Amino acid sequence: MKSPNKLLFMFLMVSSTCMVASSSNWLMTWMGLEINMLGYIPLMFMKESSSESEAAVKYLVP
Repeated sequence: MKSPNKLLFMFLMVSSTCMVASSSNWLMTWMGLEINMLGYIPLMFMKESSSESEAAVKYLVP
């Protein structure tokens, strides 16, 4: 079974993606993208090895 934290962050990403897809103005689109990033960052650091997390950060931050 998956951990509750992982499920929470996955739900956050899915709901914010739906928010972006259904938004009618740029502010809601921007807010949805920011919420999506807040859900993605913790998932990025839940990797087993530190080299995977380091590679994900290098991909995210140029």
